[in-house]
Amino acid sequence: MEALGGLCQVAPAGDAPHDPTIDIIAIHGLGTESPRTWEFKKKGGGGVVNWLSDRDMLPEALPEARILTYDWNANYFADAPVQTLLGHADTLLGLIAENRGSQTQPIIFIASCFGGLILAEEGSPYRHILLSTVGILFLATPFHGSDAAKQARWHVVVAGIMGEQASDQLIQDLEQKHDFVRQRVQKFTEIANAEAVRLPMSCFFETRKTEMLRRLLSRGWAKKLSTGVTHKILVTESSACLHGFSRQGLDATHSYMNKFLGPECPNFKLIKDATRQFAGNASAVLTRRTNFCRVIPFPRNEDIVNRAHIFARLDTLLPSTSEYQSAALCGLGGSGKTQVALEYAYRRCRDDPAYSVFWVHADNETTFTQDYTAIARKLGLGKLDGEKLLMAVCERIASEPSWLLVLDNADDIPLFGVGQTPHTTSQGQTEERTSLYDYVPRGGTGTVLWTSRDERIVGTLVGPRRGIQVGQMEPAEAKELLETSRNEQVSSEEVVDAEKLLDELQWLPLAIAQAGAYLRRTLTPIRQYLSKLAEGKERWRVLKTTEFDRHRRRDVPNSVLETWSISIERIRLDNEMAYRILHTLAYVNNQDIPFDIMTAAGLYGGEEETGDSGERKDRVVDAVTRLKEFSFLGLRRGGGDTRSYEMHKLVQEATRYKLSVRSREDEVYFSSTALKIVAKLFPERKREAWAECERYIAHVVQVGEWAEICERKVEVSDLLRRVSDYLYDRGRWREREPVDERVYKLLREVLGEKHPDTIGSMANLATTYHTQGRYAEAEPIKIKALELRREVLGEKHQDTIWGMASLATTYHGQGRYAEAEPIYIKVLELRREVLGEKHPDTIRGIADLAATYHVQGRYADAEPMMITVLELRREVLGEKHPDTIGSMADLAATYHVQGRYADAEPMMITVLELRREVLGEKHPDTIGSMADLAATYHVQGRYADAEPMMITVLELRREVLGEKHPDTIGSMADLATTYHGQGRHAEAEPIYIKVLELLREVLGEKHPDTIGSMANLATTYHTQGRHAEAEPIKIKVLELWQEVLGEKHPDSLQAMHDLAITWNSRGRRDDAIALLDECLRLRRTTLGPGHPFTKRSAQTLNSWMTG
Repeated sequence: MEALGGLCQVAPAGDAPHDPTIDIIAIHGLGTESPRTWEFKKKGGGGVVNWLSDRDMLPEALPEARILTYDWNANYFADAPVQTLLGHADTLLGLIAENRGSQTQPIIFIASCFGGLILAEEGSPYRHILLSTVGILFLATPFHGSDAAKQARWHVVVAGIMGEQASDQLIQDLEQKHDFVRQRVQKFTEIANAEAVRLPMSCFFETRKTEMLRRLLSRGWAKKLSTGVTHKILVTESSACLHGFSRQGLDATHSYMNKFLGPECPNFKLIKDATRQFAGNASAVLTRRTNFCRVIPFPRNEDIVNRAHIFARLDTLLPSTSEYQSAALCGLGGSGKTQVALEYAYRRCRDDPAYSVFWVHADNETTFTQDYTAIARKLGLGKLDGEKLLMAVCERIASEPSWLLVLDNADDIPLFGVGQTPHTTSQGQTEERTSLYDYVPRGGTGTVLWTSRDERIVGTLVGPRRGIQVGQMEPAEAKELLETSRNEQVSSEEVVDAEKLLDELQWLPLAIAQAGAYLRRTLTPIRQYLSKLAEGKERWRVLKTTEFDRHRRRDVPNSVLETWSISIERIRLDNEMAYRILHTLAYVNNQDIPFDIMTAAGLYGGEEETGDSGERKDRVVDAVTRLKEFSFLGLRRGGGDTRSYEMHKLVQEATRYKLSVRSREDEVYFSSTALKIVAKLFPERKREAWAECERYIAHVVQVGEWAEICERKVEVSDLLRRVSDYLYDRGRWREREPVDERVYKLLREVLGEKHPDTIGSMANLATTYHTQGRYAEAEPIKIKALELRREVLGEKHQDTIWGMASLATTYHGQGRYAEAEPIYIKVLELRREVLGEKHPDTIRGIADLAATYHVQGRYADAEPMMITVLELRREVLGEKHPDTIGSMADLAATYHVQGRYADAEPMMITVLELRREVLGEKHPDTIGSMADLAATYHVQGRYADAEPMMITVLELRREVLGEKHPDTIGSMADLATTYHGQGRHAEAEPIYIKVLELLREVLGEKHPDTIGSMANLATTYHTQGRHAEAEPIKIKVLELWQEVLGEKHPDSLQAMHDLAITWNSRGRRDDAIALLDECLRLRRTTLGPGHPFTKRSAQTLNSWMTG
């Protein structure tokens, strides 16, 4: 045998005449050497069989082959040098290159166990060897880790036990999760799959288990170290096989994957056949590699998310055809255009092995020329430069039998002649300018695929129907990308957080991929990452992070906050007005942006204010169109006749970020511009302007977030107070709350705690809490505001009086009527003195006092006052004023509780119709009117009318007020009462229990609504015959009503009546008669003998007395 360094020729042997046409190179595994690796030792001293060198084995099957072995230092004992697999790979490839010289015959590799990992190396300095390789057989190579590494580590442990010095560096290279091995295998697979290589490979795996300890030690040592023998498949099928390549199992243990008994051995026959097949196909493989040219700068992305609708559209526009065709992928930077184009290119190569692909970075003239120069070298076009080189490449590409040219990042489309004006010569003649488009092939049987952020490419460089919009990902696609880039599935516990994250990232592929890579690298949980995004500067720090991506150019920014910098600069150069609009819109809400805002932003403080209105509008339209062409703006669909737009939230954020790091002056200027524009557009407080208010409210609220940046806290607070007034008029309390909180914070910082405006904002915030039923939060703020107003403004100032009335309202809402009443009386006296009898505030004072009388059951006092209020409001405010309608509702409620349903019902219907007309369907007062009318139907036994209305009321209150608002809880109670009235106790009872729990939590044990809820639950128990459960609750209810409302209040009298009924049912007839008799006496005095409740008590008592 001829030794060639680490290479040794084993066949043909000696000086036998031989003219080989193919080389076979075998590589042994860890802890062994040649020829021992390849030898089968026959039992009984019958010699050895070496299937690589014995004449009747592989040399006979492939007589045309030269067979060599490669020996590498795979010993991990004693003084063996510590080497990495990378070093062995370089040594092997270098020896092969030296041995072959100028020879070009094909190569087949046979790799045993860990020896296969030596081949998993790119070998770019030895690309000619790679392109000469026509097949590789892997024999139990642990690509994805194995117990063979553990076996090797056992060797090191045992060596230590026996006193031998051992190194485990090689084993560390082979551990299952070692990044070195994983990355090498991944890279090797990419190279093997590359269309310019298409390397045939077969992976063989063991199917019989190895006895681990007996494999390592003598029988005696095995018994000392273990009570049993471990049987394992050392290299499993999943580890030994590469995805997409041939796989075959051998009936052998790990040790016998590379040893065969003789020519008739079944395992040898499988290996022989695979090797012969590689040799037989060698010519076709090499020919295919030389018949096309591929210049693709990025490896295939094996983890690409299949954006099915985009690829389907590409396949439709660019099918396999013999004609020239072109199309363009357009969209926002970071939307995945390059990745789609890359995958399309590799798919075309897969479908046609002879397909040529050329990739050109078309960012600018420099990158275009550089890539054309590289293609020229690849095509062997000789030494050309300038226009001659560009034209030569263009013509050569067009001459290819079938080809694809990808022009990536063609964002500066004027370079390709779009928008260029003809050149005028000194003689006054016009001639067309030369552009890069002149060097883009447009004939033959090829395809040109453009990617661009500029939608103007559609209709100019490609046909008007040849564009494909690459936008945000579909939810399933975004989730898959997050999981892939994170390298971890979203668990069931993370689903909600993952959806929040994807929504926060606006379904943008770049942002998702960057987030996933960050999560993977830092092991950060999704929820923690969301927390980072919620924290100002921390958010920008995270979004500014750049994660390496081998499928993107390294010289192009790929952080979320930097990726649009180039496009924004392009906008600045192309259209100054568009640049101003973009930066102003960065400070408004990103959804439903009216064209009026963009017009104002475009014309604000610019030279464009010159010219007539038609010209100015045209310039604005051109600027907005330019932003839309760069996908910075999108036309909002379903917006009716009025045009509105939307802007990607992350684009807004990136724009603000660049201003913050570039120029404090510009940051103040554009945020102030946005403030002034929306302040001018937001209408004054009047009902006719509600539709206009709704158009701008989200933008006003968003601008309010930048008060500190634009240094205009007072102006921002004034504008937000106008928003607060609008939301008050609409009854949208939950939306109003953050606005009022923001106003109070800003005014306290700028004007101080005792300024009247600050105190007013504090009072407004308390009112907002009150209207949501949050009395415990409202009360202390109202007390503080009242004290400050008394100190600063005096006792008789209107604001002070208003503060007194507001505090009384909160006491009223808490059922503290004894505290509310004297304050209401004082307020009314002061208003009459200061404002006069017919002032709206004075009339409100009368209404508030009447309402307090009403809830205390003093209907005789309440009714005439309510009639007076209604008459005064009709006179002063008009029939359709919300306060006038409210007075009608109050009077109808008084009729209702007195059992005068015939008077109450038509008035309630009128109130509901007026509130629908004036306030809208979802205003809390409108919903309240529906509830009142349903209650009137209920007490009349008209359950079929009441029930659907109550269900609607409950749904609306949940939507508008929230689950725990007292009115929402009250609606639940009303619905349960209707079920109860229909005998549907099984449905009513759990609702009553839930209502009672919520009211105890929200209002407290002694609030009238809570006590009423207890009464309802007791009644339900009673009607089911569960008197023992009902009685103690009814006793508690009576005690609480008498304590809170007094002995003569209608609710206290109803509790007496209910308890008497239960006592009678439990056989306590005498106690029941005595209690009911007292109840009847008080009802006659309080409600009158004709009231339905009085009549009911009398009838019941009479039946007991005569029964």
